Amino acid sequence: LTIKNYVLSGNSALAYQGAGLLVAGNNTTVVRLLNSTISYNMVDNADGSIGGGGIISEGYLEIEDCIIQNNMATGTNGGGIYLRGGTTYIRRTKIANNTSTKGGGIYLDDAGDWGPGFTPVRTTSLTIDSTLFSGNSSSSASNGNDINAHQISHAITVSCNDVIFSSTADQIETSGGASVS
Repeated sequence: LTIKNYVLSGNSALAYQGAGLLVAGNNTTVVRLLNSTISYNMVDNADGSIGGGGIISEGYLEIEDCIIQNNMATGTNGGGIYLRGGTTYIRRTKIANNTSTKGGGIYLDDAGDWGPGFTPVRTTSLTIDSTLFSGNSSSSASNGNDINAHQISHAITVSCNDVIFSSTADQIETSGGASVS
């Protein structure tokens, strides 16, 4: 599926629905988001589980020449983007002014095991090229305003090339063995 020159704005959802965009399918679903804007979307989750104000993905996702801004995950993680397994490429994109508990811009985990009826997601891979992070925030101290990578049981890798972080405070937070280069 290719989404091009589109605006996804002003939506709301409960946890694990992705207020702007939901990509499911454990890398079997391929979504390309091109020259589009995802803004002013909100996920509300009082129990703090799955977030994704702008986007939640467990599939194969490419984001190119986009703006992901002013999204919110209330009581949960991943204000702009929540990656729960799968492979994601972000190129020439602005990720700005998104808020959540952890990972205001992007939150990653490997999904562990959700229980009966769900396939546990495996490795989470994120590659970011020529992208700007600006004004993202997390409400918990030291929880990665721009990127938070939390490894539970499978590998998480984040590769950043030519990435600009406008803030000097708490840009990237990792836990459980997740790696960022």
